[in-house]
Amino acid sequence: MATNEGNGPLGHFAIEVLDETTRLIDLRTERIDPPIDYLTERLRRTRSAVHAALKRLRAHGFLDWIRRFAPREDAETFGPHVRQISNACRLTLPRSAAELVRRLLGRSPPSDDDVTRSREEEERVAAMLATLSAEELGQFRGGDTSLGRELARLGRAIDRDAIPPGSLNPAQRG
Repeated sequence: MATNEGNGPLGHFAIEVLDETTRLIDLRTERIDPPIDYLTERLRRTRSAVHAALKRLRAHGFLDWIRRFAPREDAETFGPHVRQISNACRLTLPRSAAELVRRLLGRSPPSDDDVTRSREEEERVAAMLATLSAEELGQFRGGDTSLGRELARLGRAIDRDAIPPGSLNPAQRG
């Protein structure tokens, strides 16, 4: 897509449209329903200029929308029985911009849910590993490789030569 009068691929007006659109977010529902008539009046531009700016924002990955329709009140007339209402929009972030943000700010810390989920998974795996024989543990750790087969062989020898639990306890001897 060609640049817009030396102001980059979006142009300064598309940035204004994006800025105004972000002000319309309903923080309870996270919905954005920017009527073009509102944007034209608020930004004092023509309908075609607003529409072109929205299209540039969509083409470059900053905004997306779906068309919405509502039933017509005069459904008995000829023609479509629905009318278009304002589009439902959502803000998006292009991959290149997301990478730039990550480089500038670093990775975000994991969420509490992710930390809890990871801790629970570690505990579950540790409990499962505690039930394995030395042979099974060697196979699990080494996988289906020559190292895994060798660890399983060593584990088999350990299992075979292992002293049964409780056999060293003098209280259990006859």
